[in-house]
Amino acid sequence: MLRRLTEFEAGNSGSFVIECKSQPAFCGAIEIRDIEPEPSRAELSFWLAFEMWGKGYMSEALQPILCFGFENLELNRLYAYHIMRNPSSGKVLQKNGFVQEGVLRQRVRKMGSI
Repeated sequence: MLRRLTEFEAGNSGSFVIECKSQPAFCGAIEIRDIEPEPSRAELSFWLAFEMWGKGYMSEALQPILCFGFENLELNRLYAYHIMRNPSSGKVLQKNGFVQEGVLRQRVRKMGSI
């Protein structure tokens, strides 16, 4: 938590919590991180509780964050990655205007596999 606050204060990232409207409780997070002012770009990452998948919550939550990134932070580019075995994340990105530019094989090891 302290690292997130330090990153935010330095202007390097911004983290946001996702709550459900029906029962206010933490169900996910979105982060704009690795903000690079000179090329005006940053990475977008997100996580949503499994039981919330497929209900449109992430797309709804992403819209104001994307506006924040482009309008308030004045970013020229937001990029994102997703693990190939999770095509739903790719669909969320595509639905929100992201375009696949390539595949970075074995970029991340998560939960014991690539």
